[in-house]
Amino acid sequence: MKSLMVSVFWQTWDWTWQPELSWIFGSYAASLAIRDSRKCRKIIQSQWYQDNFGDAFYIVSDQNVKSQFENNFGAMRMATGLTGSMMGEGGDYIVIDDPLKLTDAYSETKRESANINVTEGLFTRENDPDKVCKIMIMQRLHDYDPVGYVKQLEDEGGEEFEMLVLPQEFEPAFRCATSLPWQDPRTKKGELLWPSRFDDKWVKAKKKTLGTYGWSSQQQQRPTPLGGGYIKSEWFKYWQPKGANLPPVQVKTSDGSIRLVTPVDLPDEFDEMAQSWDCTFKDNKDNDFVVGGVWGKKGADAYLVDQVKALMDIVKTIDAIVQMSNAYPRATLKLIEEKANGAAVIRLLRGKVAGLVPINPKDSKESRVVAIVPTIEGGNVFIPHPQLYEWVRDYIAELTAFNKGANDDQVDQTSQILNRWYTQSTGTYTFDW
Repeated sequence: MKSLMVSVFWQTWDWTWQPELSWIFGSYAASLAIRDSRKCRKIIQSQWYQDNFGDAFYIVSDQNVKSQFENNFGAMRMATGLTGSMMGEGGDYIVIDDPLKLTDAYSETKRESANINVTEGLFTRENDPDKVCKIMIMQRLHDYDPVGYVKQLEDEGGEEFEMLVLPQEFEPAFRCATSLPWQDPRTKKGELLWPSRFDDKWVKAKKKTLGTYGWSSQQQQRPTPLGGGYIKSEWFKYWQPKGANLPPVQVKTSDGSIRLVTPVDLPDEFDEMAQSWDCTFKDNKDNDFVVGGVWGKKGADAYLVDQVKALMDIVKTIDAIVQMSNAYPRATLKLIEEKANGAAVIRLLRGKVAGLVPINPKDSKESRVVAIVPTIEGGNVFIPHPQLYEWVRDYIAELTAFNKGANDDQVDQTSQILNRWYTQSTGTYTFDW
């Protein structure tokens, strides 16, 4: 609806009384801008529109294509991608609809490119800087997406924008009000934006699908969830050896309260077992750690069975993988990120250890973590009871600190296996404590 209202209907109304003003519409993909341009032109050329407003202007025949058409006042509508060339064209209205692709939101390089294309590209194409109207429409995807970037520039003395923010669930602390005589009419916390179309059932299902971060950004228009962070400590479940009767784990929740989480017994057998390795070696204190985890999958649940984390050179890294493979022979699949040192490790271990599978992630670390958030938040990830291994507290601290923490090696090995597993699963393996 926001695209129809702003990128289609608005100009068809404006030209009935201001046909001399030109419009430029841009999007991350030119095809999206052209789609809305085609809809706009179809309305203008409709019999209903011509019967009511045909005497205001007409589209000239020598400049009437999907990507650009002009009227008899010399004003135009132009549709372009953010990276497209406009050859000196300017507009009185500049509308950017979806400047950032969802899958690019967690790539710093692609975010920066989108930010520059908006602020140093399309938004500079004004006919008259004192009269131009600039509009950007998008769902929030990241703290530093184009909206966040424009807001940051505004705070530093840049151009001022009105922020119209309509969250799916009303949050009194973030109630939207503009300089216009309008504010969000909702008053009750959690009141839905459009309950007749998106009801409580839809909200519940969508929260499960998107996870806390995805819901907070895409539906609440607030990329950082209340409480911060992508992953919260209270989402983890815990396992214990069968019959161990370990005490409940005390977990501090985001609101400061303490929750007791009772550990479950480790399954007698897993549907699948695997190792996941993040290899960065140089035996010095300034380097990242080498981290390897052994995981078991039972139904929809994933169990972190064991883990090694240490500063290692390549010899120690190879020894660690061999030792882990001997200790857990049923974990035949061994995922190793092939970037940097991982390629050398795979090459040297060929012929010695079976099941080495190189991983070449195409997405950013952030996008890989966001993808596994619903799995962890849904209570499907079990880690050892803290009394079993000293590294458990460090593991939780690192995952909940992402992406503000000093290290992310345990994060990488976790996202690597969980992203792999929730797309494929084969085999049955028995595990004895």
